Amino acid sequence: MKSLVTIALVLAGIGLLFLFAKPMWAEIATLRVENASIATTLLELRKLQDLRNELLDAHNSIPKSNLDRLQEVLPVKPDSGQLLVSLESLMRERGVRLRKIEFESADGSSKNPNVQSQTITQKDQSPVNTIGYSFTFSGSYEVFKSILAALEKSLRLADITDIAFLSGDNNSFEFTIRAKSYYQKEKIITPDGTVEALKKITIDTSFFSDPQFLDLQESPTPSLENIEKGRSNPFLRR
Repeated sequence: MKSLVTIALVLAGIGLLFLFAKPMWAEIATLRVENASIATTLLELRKLQDLRNELLDAHNSIPKSNLDRLQEVLPVKPDSGQLLVSLESLMRERGVRLRKIEFESADGSSKNPNVQSQTITQKDQSPVNTIGYSFTFSGSYEVFKSILAALEKSLRLADITDIAFLSGDNNSFEFTIRAKSYYQKEKIITPDGTVEALKKITIDTSFFSDPQFLDLQESPTPSLENIEKGRSNPFLRR
């Protein structure tokens, strides 16, 4: 009789154990799956941290002078003022005068570069924005070739899209050149796309030792020297 009671108690204990332990086992299994997922996520985070450190090391290894030059190749904004200064300096060095320059708006019309509200041409399908412009000057054919060569060597990239000219006297022509330059397109990265964007980033520092990059000439710095700042004050004693 005692053995039957003992067996019954053991069976009841085993039943109670399965009754209460089974949900705990299921919870433990779920926790194991979550733990494996967390471990995988941590591993990915460590890989991203290593990638970030590699990119920072590559970026920090680039001399600031090269970064500044790269910034001029593809600035963050249109910087039409610097384009105007560069063209005027280019003309002055060759003894000719920049007669006219116009920057194109988004609808293809021309606007005066002094108007601050001008709209710059943008192409959504392109990885960069473009700023179109045309300028007119008078000079000989040799001067024209010299200006084209200078534009080819300019650190601020310029693609010439159209050339027109009118003949004049004594080997003098009026040239109108239409061109476009580039600047960076603002990239909007959502939090979900940050990781994927980081994985796609590569920094090739060999670009800065390329002769084609080294041969490009920097744009002149704006200067107020030799510019008349208005008539003299008639009330000052001489």
